[in-house]
Amino acid sequence: MTDIQQAKRSLGRELRACEGFVGVGIGEDGIRLYAESETAPVVKMLRERWGATYEGFTISVVLSEGFKAQQRRSGAPAGQIDPPPEVVRYANALVWKDPCFDVFHQKNEEQYPFWVGPLVKNLRTLHERHELLLPDLRAFGNRTVALFSDYGGEHKGSRYYTYSFLVTGLDLAVSFQDKMADIRQQYGLDETEIAYKRFRDGRIRAALPDYLKALNNLLPGLLITVVVDKGIKSLFGIETKDDRYAVREQLKAAGFGSRKPAVMEKALRITHMAAFLAGLLTHDGQKIFWMTDNDAISEGERGASETLSLFARALELYTRKGVSFELVGGGTTFAKRHTDTLDLLSAADIVCGALSDYLTKRENVPESDIKVKEGSDRVLQWMPLSGVGLSKLVLVIRPDRGGIRIGSLRMQTDVRQERVEVPIHL
Repeated sequence: MTDIQQAKRSLGRELRACEGFVGVGIGEDGIRLYAESETAPVVKMLRERWGATYEGFTISVVLSEGFKAQQRRSGAPAGQIDPPPEVVRYANALVWKDPCFDVFHQKNEEQYPFWVGPLVKNLRTLHERHELLLPDLRAFGNRTVALFSDYGGEHKGSRYYTYSFLVTGLDLAVSFQDKMADIRQQYGLDETEIAYKRFRDGRIRAALPDYLKALNNLLPGLLITVVVDKGIKSLFGIETKDDRYAVREQLKAAGFGSRKPAVMEKALRITHMAAFLAGLLTHDGQKIFWMTDNDAISEGERGASETLSLFARALELYTRKGVSFELVGGGTTFAKRHTDTLDLLSAADIVCGALSDYLTKRENVPESDIKVKEGSDRVLQWMPLSGVGLSKLVLVIRPDRGGIRIGSLRMQTDVRQERVEVPIHL
């Protein structure tokens, strides 16, 4: 943990009990205190005790009325019909009421992969039916849209490839990250990654319910998984050996590296999916940050750089008219563990792993006989539960009469918990 991260945590502990406190974060200008108003007692306490610096770092105050609302929500009584007004305002501020799905700004639509049109149609239909609420990642002045992605289904026993993406705002993740610091301390996780492959770890299984609850109620964004049937050999029409050779040479000549056919197809799928989501959910003047799991598509510094360049090139296809980005960057997981970002990447990891396991078993045994590993059951039961700001979606791409068919996977849960219904005014 860097010095500024330690200072941020320390300041949060000093101020969190003070009225008007929303959270603390790290910005380009130093440490940020998120407060409900300029006159809040927490701002007065900050200035009286430390002035404009804390442990050598500049402190700026950012007004974020509404951030605290979602923290108070969890204590609402069961059956409450009318949630507190601040919760309603907060939740509505996080929803993009009139999203623009027009990604086809190129004159020749053949420049786009053949699955993009059906994907857009599916998302638009879900939105019109009010079955999908896309996040407004401009809310509360957020400046950086961040994507965290992980992938599954590589083993031979799986019938599907899974690609999971969490899209959120870095400035909107403050409350979630502060809560996760408490959760990590409570369950003795230290810097241990919350990962599907670590579900045997009793500490992680014990922390999982609180982690999932924090994601649902403290992290605005979209968690989407694209499931692709392995009967589809290519999502880019790369079917023959000559096709694969030609595309590999084109990518190599453009500076995107020379990859084996399977890795090349995977890199194209992931970068185009990530670019589509970034282009759809990022607004003019914002920054984009993409973190991908360590994977064959990003081996070594050179491989990571080539994949990021491929993402940036694909992003040009999906950037809406009149929109430009201040900065596009990214990378793989940091060599030195950084739990603030690791806990965001974990959301994609555990969903990807749990869905891959469940969908494969569903093909082989009746639904009632499916047994998933301990921990996966909690993730699968959590998936259909709506949160204050986090929307979840699973899309399945299957072969269909020489083409493809895209549909959403409807998941159900038998979890019984206290709920508060928050009206969204569309």
